[in-house]
Amino acid sequence: MNERSTTAALLALVVLVASLAGSPTRAFEGALHLPSLTGTSGGATAGGADKLLHVAGYTALAYAVAAAVRAQTPRMLAGIVLAVTVFGVGIEVVQPSVGRHASALDALANLAGAALGALAWWRFRQRD
Repeated sequence: MNERSTTAALLALVVLVASLAGSPTRAFEGALHLPSLTGTSGGATAGGADKLLHVAGYTALAYAVAAAVRAQTPRMLAGIVLAVTVFGVGIEVVQPSVGRHASALDALANLAGAALGALAWWRFRQRD
């Protein structure tokens, strides 16, 4: 396994553990002061920070996977977005078995992050 593949695998493990562990947004609730993306009055925990963490995590994961396979075509990137999104949906499906709630909005944030990561790779990749 090369360095890029190792990075992608480790990021996938971090996303998996973070998704199944507990909600990290509670720790940041007072510090972030982010508006809720869901329109509720619950602050960061109600949607803002949580969705941003999903987007950030899946952006990093998709970018790392694209780098690991050195994606060179839009078709490859579409496959990466699909694979990373399916990984995220799988995690959402498993979450109720560990006392967490599955969320379609989380899955949508995962898709947005995967697409951003693939687009970032396409824009900034080094031509091999």
